[in-house]
Amino acid sequence: MSARLSHLSPRLQTAVVAVAAAALSAAVNVPRAVETAFWQDEVGSARVITVSSPLSMLRALVGTENHPPAFYSLAWILDRVGVPVVWDRAISVLAAMVVSGLVVFYARRMMPLWGAGLAGLVTALGWQFWRHGWELRPYSLFALTCLLFVLALERAAEQPTRRRLALLAGAVAAGVMTHYFFLFTLCGGVLWVYLGPAREDLRRMFVAMGVGLAPLVVWLPAFYKQFEGGGFQTNPDFSLRSALETYGALLVRGEVNLLLALLVLALVLLGALRLWRLSDTGRLCALGAVVPVALASVVWLAGPDIYTVKNLMGAAPFVAVAIAAALTALPRSLAVVATALAAVLLVVGYVDRRGQIIPDYDLVAAALVREGWNEQDPILVFGPPYQLAHPLDWYLPGDRLEVAAGWRNGSSCERVFVVSVGGRGRGLIAGVPTRHVRRIAIASVPYRPDLAGEARLRGGRLLATRAARCARVA
Repeated sequence: MSARLSHLSPRLQTAVVAVAAAALSAAVNVPRAVETAFWQDEVGSARVITVSSPLSMLRALVGTENHPPAFYSLAWILDRVGVPVVWDRAISVLAAMVVSGLVVFYARRMMPLWGAGLAGLVTALGWQFWRHGWELRPYSLFALTCLLFVLALERAAEQPTRRRLALLAGAVAAGVMTHYFFLFTLCGGVLWVYLGPAREDLRRMFVAMGVGLAPLVVWLPAFYKQFEGGGFQTNPDFSLRSALETYGALLVRGEVNLLLALLVLALVLLGALRLWRLSDTGRLCALGAVVPVALASVVWLAGPDIYTVKNLMGAAPFVAVAIAAALTALPRSLAVVATALAAVLLVVGYVDRRGQIIPDYDLVAAALVREGWNEQDPILVFGPPYQLAHPLDWYLPGDRLEVAAGWRNGSSCERVFVVSVGGRGRGLIAGVPTRHVRRIAIASVPYRPDLAGEARLRGGRLLATRAARCARVA
């Protein structure tokens, strides 16, 4: 492959590697987009996207989500022209592909092609990239808007023409209306403008970015309602370890070993230092990798529980470049070996951890229907009740399925359905014909008065529609 590339011009070589990175991203994300059931948060997105009018969509967004409206508006338009809602995942898939390809071109300006290829590989196989690169959520698009903003900012700094300043304002508007954490990337850009080559054009640069913020200013009352609504309260309280593990958690699935997390942190910081010394482009990239994580950690420490790793996807493309920069800064022979080893570890890590992310909620719902479930039948679930309720409600026919307040006094049902994740509810369905969807068991049992107490002892929760005879829905 390298021999074939050597006959091409440097620009074509970069293009080939960029296309390969984008194709790898597609190979990772497209099958999941096609085959994976909606999970809890995606059901929330789907409900917002499928409402009938734009005003209703915005009201639903404010009431149920913690994001600005850009991603949902784009998906709503697709839904209005007849695109099935599950196909709206293509927004994330395409954004992920563009990020992987564009990162190669971006990194190539700061390092050899093999280093740029590693950065592209990271954006295709790093955990958060393939976790969110296919789903009906705004994180993949968020990463793309941050990358496009940095490129637009750099071009405007080189030559602040009206066209380039307008593109910069548009990039800011797109980013800030896709995810609130874009503001942290914007802060890094503002710092770069103040310290860097565009200082002579501060006013025009700041005006352009200020114009891009205008949609957020209009949206602020809605943001206030979202924040006061408590959606961020489900996030964890401040943890220094979690902050230090951020870069590792962006790349590695599952619980991150502290030593591995510190190694990744060291690579990112060393790479950012290398980039800072390299060029103006490198300084902006270094700020894109470090500033959002640092500012998010400071705000988190100050009180608001805003932190989850996926909210820092905007920094992830620059993190990939910083890691590649740290490795390519080594003496050439050692750098090539280290980069190749990193690529091998990344591929092996992906293959080892690429298993199922989302349970087969659609198949569980289909199994319930085949067992004879209808709206009058309550469901006892043994597992996370809300994580189960929203997807099952999406895939089951009929009235809205909700986490019930409890059993209705003085009423009885003909039967109760049981959905058991793992083994906690298996005792209730012992000896009863059972369907299985991977580790999830589905069965129906006759109603009996002592069923409520027995289910409570085993940690079961009740799901029901308002048509259920023996369950109370608040």
